[in-house]
Amino acid sequence: MVVFCGEWDDTAGECRSQGAGIEVTAAGTQYYAGGTGGGFATEMGTSMAAPDVAGVAALVLAAHPTLTSADVEDLLKSRGECPNGEFADADG
Repeated sequence: MVVFCGEWDDTAGECRSQGAGIEVTAAGTQYYAGGTGGGFATEMGTSMAAPDVAGVAALVLAAHPTLTSADVEDLLKSRGECPNGEFADADG
């Protein structure tokens, strides 16, 4: 699944991953995270967004352990909220 990093206000983030292959978007900018070599730093990018998507997938699997990875992917793609505030549907 291709994850794009968006802003907290649901607008497109300033990330390198862009294009037609994007399947889901998660907040990936202005993260205050552990920095390399210690301390903290404000980070951005798909490296911040992808763990959010993985965490949601893990929570879904914890609640529904019989789902396959394809089932979880379908849920993430079809049940999220779109940038315009509308919920995703089976047509994307």
